[in-house]
Amino acid sequence: MDELRVEFLGHEFDNPFIIGSASPTVDGAHMRKIVEKGWGSYIVKTLSLDKNVRPDVRPRLSGMGRYSHLFGLQNCELITTHTLDWWERELRMLRDLDAPMIVSIMATPELEDWATMGRWCEENGADIIELNVSCPHGCPEEHMGSFIGQDPQLVHDVTKAVKDDVSIPVMTKLTPNVMDITQVGKAAEKGGADALTAINTVAGIIDVDIYNATTAPFVLGKGTIAGNSGPQVRPIGLRIIAELAQSVNIPLSGIGGIDSWYNAIEYIMLGATTTQNVTAAMWYGFG
Repeated sequence: MDELRVEFLGHEFDNPFIIGSASPTVDGAHMRKIVEKGWGSYIVKTLSLDKNVRPDVRPRLSGMGRYSHLFGLQNCELITTHTLDWWERELRMLRDLDAPMIVSIMATPELEDWATMGRWCEENGADIIELNVSCPHGCPEEHMGSFIGQDPQLVHDVTKAVKDDVSIPVMTKLTPNVMDITQVGKAAEKGGADALTAINTVAGIIDVDIYNATTAPFVLGKGTIAGNSGPQVRPIGLRIIAELAQSVNIPLSGIGGIDSWYNAIEYIMLGATTTQNVTAAMWYGFG
């Protein structure tokens, strides 16, 4: 449907609806299915240098629904569990798809690590890079994820490090777990970001089992504060897109609690050029 086509960061998308970086983009087969189902594009599950790859914990998801309808999801999922050699093969199989390839990356505050990952993405066919400086549980012991995203100077430096080393567009994905999102957005823009993604998940606790004194998800005998998504966070995502639209001069990709066409239009009316879905696709499927 030509009336849904949109230009974003120099690329033409069949529609503005993207499946964001997470479990639904865990491998090439999933991303091929995403495009076949009609989505405008996909964002590869966050990659990093092999030294940061580790297995996922189990269980890592806890859902909240009512009458089979999605209300919220909490996850403590980590980044990819695969090495870059494995991903090089997966990405090679996606180059024939009629959709821009967007690759999400994460690293420590070591700027050369970010530059290395940016170069790797460009060399392996990425059309756009998304910088994940916003995961609320992104290996905090290594100062990854929202440790960076909560510091405007680090966001600026990371964005600039990648932009200085690649020729393809770069979008910075912001965390909502800050006092003033506009300062972080402006820092990314100053660092050279071509666009911003907002928001990543909201740190929280979705459920407390008062009878067994545990929180969900309950991992290896412990509960944790982790990332909340789904319709419960949509008001926060909409507010942040509205704030960013008034404070930066680069395009926005809106994400957070979108589970219908109506919600996508809400984000677009508030300033987003594209939108991203994750939780709803996990709950209802790519169709």
